Amino acid sequence: MAVDHRLPRPAAPTIMVGMSDSYEHLAALVTLANALERRLQMMDRDRVLVLAAAMASRRHMEPLAGYFRSRVLEHNGGHMLKRYETLFDALSDPDFLTFLNQVGRRYPIERVESQLAAWNETIPEPPGDLSEPDRLALIAGADPESIRRTFDYGP
Repeated sequence: MAVDHRLPRPAAPTIMVGMSDSYEHLAALVTLANALERRLQMMDRDRVLVLAAAMASRRHMEPLAGYFRSRVLEHNGGHMLKRYETLFDALSDPDFLTFLNQVGRRYPIERVESQLAAWNETIPEPPGDLSEPDRLALIAGADPESIRRTFDYGP
């Protein structure tokens, strides 16, 4: 079922206790996901990508959310994200929100920052003249244009 993202979105439900939707927090999650993948900690990487995907969707970055969702499903085809066509759809399901809150409690921003520091990981700083979704795509190691072409759900 396709979602017309030109329509006004309903108010986002209260989710991810203790997690902000800031660009900085999202960039930290993407950086941690990359670090976890390099360390072959794929289950943890998937959890962090779920948080990043939900946060991207809440920030109206649906193509980026779709990209993160696809990375989770590439590794774990049976993940509950498979039930939903988009993260926007998932965010309206109470079961998904329960799962998201559980994962969010496991990865508060303090833990994300602490883990990045412990591993001497720094959040990359792509050129500031790019949009936030494009900068986040570059941090994720992806081509922003490819993400738009593949995951743009708009009409």
